[in-house]
Amino acid sequence: MTCARLAASLALLTLTSLPALAGGPIATATEAPVAVAAEAPKPADPWTGPWAAFTLGSGRTTYDITGTAGVPGIPVPVLGLDLPDFGGKGGTAGVEIGYSKRFGDNLVLGLQVGRSNAAIDTDAALDLGFILPLDLSYRYRASSMTSVLGQIGYLVNDKSMVFALAGVTRAKFDGTLTSNGFAGLDYGLSLQGLTLGAGIETRVTDKVSLRLDYRVTNFPDRELFDGFIGPVAAEVGLESSMQTVNAAVVMRF
Repeated sequence: MTCARLAASLALLTLTSLPALAGGPIATATEAPVAVAAEAPKPADPWTGPWAAFTLGSGRTTYDITGTAGVPGIPVPVLGLDLPDFGGKGGTAGVEIGYSKRFGDNLVLGLQVGRSNAAIDTDAALDLGFILPLDLSYRYRASSMTSVLGQIGYLVNDKSMVFALAGVTRAKFDGTLTSNGFAGLDYGLSLQGLTLGAGIETRVTDKVSLRLDYRVTNFPDRELFDGFIGPVAAEVGLESSMQTVNAAVVMRF
């Protein structure tokens, strides 16, 4: 009986070992995969990206008008005039689009294009009857402005930025010059000049901010008239500049 039991045990051991000896699969315990948490995406920088703005403002134009008047046959002018710091005031309204990008913690660089309509009127009258048979009436209006400006800004905190502007502005002016009560010359001028400015912008939400800026544009000299008014030879020249204060609602995308 002992031999029979030993033989049965050996047979059972042989049967259970055959799969391993034959290279068959052996079931082993496996570990469950460990889930790796994905990094949360960084929030978008509110100072980087495209933007659009609606603007309202107040503008002032300053003119330096020079002129000479003479009589044919007399080699020197009979009269010379220089009327400095002569100008008008009015309102402006427009739109702007641009793109800005933040560098580091505080620096913001950008480029913007803007278009504004204006109603900045100037009226003047000049009566030279005590010297020459000549009186002039003059109306001048700055009617629109188109600007291309670069911007450099400094973030004083995460919500507010002070900035400087520099670029060019092209302005359209409409004018009427009459003499001795009769309709004279209607004309339109387009002048382009250097614009400099500064301002501040403050975010009220991640996508909306309020902005206030001041700009000054100096335009080159321009000849308005060179010809005869009756028997009088006249020349009129203009040197002009424009100052604006603009408030804007800025929407960032």
